[in-house]
Amino acid sequence: MSGLYISEGMRKIRNDQSIRDKMQDIPNIHKELYEELRKDVDKALANSGRDYITYLIERKVGKTSSLIRLADEFQCPIIVDNDRWGNCLRSEAKKMGIEVTTIGYRAIGNRLTGRKFDFILKEEGVEIEKVRDELIKHRLSWVSVVGIN
Repeated sequence: MSGLYISEGMRKIRNDQSIRDKMQDIPNIHKELYEELRKDVDKALANSGRDYITYLIERKVGKTSSLIRLADEFQCPIIVDNDRWGNCLRSEAKKMGIEVTTIGYRAIGNRLTGRKFDFILKEEGVEIEKVRDELIKHRLSWVSVVGIN
């Protein structure tokens, strides 16, 4: 399950507003994005083994901070491409006063086996196919994935 999401605010910005106005609308876009991802989490909790990926073309609209908030709210890990990016993400979370767990997609088997997660979050830097392949390889195909591309 996936879809391209362009917020109403961003559509308006892209058509007729200045960059300064865009900066004022970012908190609203961030809120909309968080709400969309939160809906995907609800779907993931109801349907195991599915992928719910939101595709965004905008930059600097709160994608990572939305994932951090969800990871904190549900106490679930965020899957990243590599440990370096995981360190950056944890550092960003720390600035928000939040502690999150990040897992490089290659370590899914080692870090998730034996732990109970109905879903995991996926950062935009890692391809969903790689995450799903690792989940299947380690007999974790029932875990749903919510993320951003």
